[in-house]
Amino acid sequence: IYTPDTIVIGEDAQVQADVEAGVAIVSGELIGNLKAKYRVELHKPAVFRGEIMTPSLSVDEGVLFEGSTKMVQA
Repeated sequence: IYTPDTIVIGEDAQVQADVEAGVAIVSGELIGNLKAKYRVELHKPAVFRGEIMTPSLSVDEGVLFEGSTKMVQA
């Protein structure tokens, strides 16, 4: 999935895909790699499994995060 803008994965969403976006806001389940040009926000009750590449990462308490992160310059 690609967008130069913002992608929002809502609480009830279940996504199995690699995602590339300007900004990614995740509250649902995402299994795959996530690359964001500006920032990634993981909000409770998100479930994320994969690798994140972004210059800015925010993870709320209560989020299930299994994977790795690479902080890259914007």
